[in-house]
Amino acid sequence: MDHADHGVHGPGIQKAKLLKTRMEQPIGGNVMRIVRTAFSIITGEAVLKCVANGGAVVLARSIIVAIELFAMALMLLYFTGHNAVISFRPEPSIIRGIIHKHINWLGAIWGACYLSFYSRYSSQWIYLADLYNKIMRAEAEKLNVDMWWAAFVEDAWTLHLARKPMFCHCISTLRKRGKVMGLVRTSLGDKEYGRLIYVIRNFERARALA
Repeated sequence: MDHADHGVHGPGIQKAKLLKTRMEQPIGGNVMRIVRTAFSIITGEAVLKCVANGGAVVLARSIIVAIELFAMALMLLYFTGHNAVISFRPEPSIIRGIIHKHINWLGAIWGACYLSFYSRYSSQWIYLADLYNKIMRAEAEKLNVDMWWAAFVEDAWTLHLARKPMFCHCISTLRKRGKVMGLVRTSLGDKEYGRLIYVIRNFERARALA
């Protein structure tokens, strides 16, 4: 039985509890959070926290990632080439030569990145539109679709499509359904739910001023 249950809090027990608390803290979780943030910035996904996913965002992200991958490839060529010399002062002439020789790689890398990002965006859009149509059919049949609508709102937000005017309008209408938004809040959590409501309110203000 734990002595702490009987009010015994000696220095040794306090140190042991403190050590146990520190060991139980999600150190790996903090590392993973840093890694996720870094990847979010590198891949341009951080932009999606401010704007809706779409053609312009796909183009911008593909260009950013293509340049980053091309730069990494150039670094590997520079440091592992036939006449490579490890130096903290890279020779500009050598770098220019490598870029000139392999510039066609940039187009191939960009094409692959664009295809990857656009395919993902397209599949997400098709999924959400299909879900919307299914819910509308179920609602026409007088079925209870509150959980479906909540899932729709959550998916729209998670897939970075909730800022699209088409989906914004739908979510704005759903705000009148307390049960639906309650389910959304429970699923997303207070922080993400607050961000969602902030976006929807801005959409409603802009529509009112139009």
